Amino acid sequence: MSMYESRKKDIRKMILSQRNKISLKERQKKSGVILKRLIQTSYFLKAFTMMIYVSFSSEVMTEKLINYALRKEKKIAVPTVDLAGHQLILSEIKHYEELVPSTYGIKEPKQLRIINPDQVELFILPGLAFDEQGTRLGYGGGYFDRLLSTKNTSQNLIGIAYELQIQKELPCTHHDISVNKVITEKKVRTFNI
Repeated sequence: MSMYESRKKDIRKMILSQRNKISLKERQKKSGVILKRLIQTSYFLKAFTMMIYVSFSSEVMTEKLINYALRKEKKIAVPTVDLAGHQLILSEIKHYEELVPSTYGIKEPKQLRIINPDQVELFILPGLAFDEQGTRLGYGGGYFDRLLSTKNTSQNLIGIAYELQIQKELPCTHHDISVNKVITEKKVRTFNI
């Protein structure tokens, strides 16, 4: 393991441990503030087709966001893990209730309605950490990095996280994804990527 990878692993472990200590009540409260900030962004208001990750464990909660976007008649795609291809497939959902626990315990659609990533105008991404330059650190599987490796300039990426997940600077390589915005319960950070 390179020094680089070792540093990433240490950061992941530290952030995950801190994030897991946030109580459910606090996570609900902070997620609510993040959701309010997110739905006021021009990216969200203008996008018709968007990908929203389905939260699990101690991540920023997205169930209310998904339901809100569906009520606003947005076309919602959620990521589904294709283990054999070691990649994410995007599938449209019409109701949150279509989701059932699947790979890694994360909820996924019972029935696939494939959406091509090119059609997505806005990606709302999870991350273990983000830095002050917009760099995203994921869980280490590289799923979102691969999904977004062919992203075009008209597609926007918003990372949502708790403020404690923000680092001054993260170790990054050329294939790590950077986001246009990171929204926490404290502030909205916008980057030129």
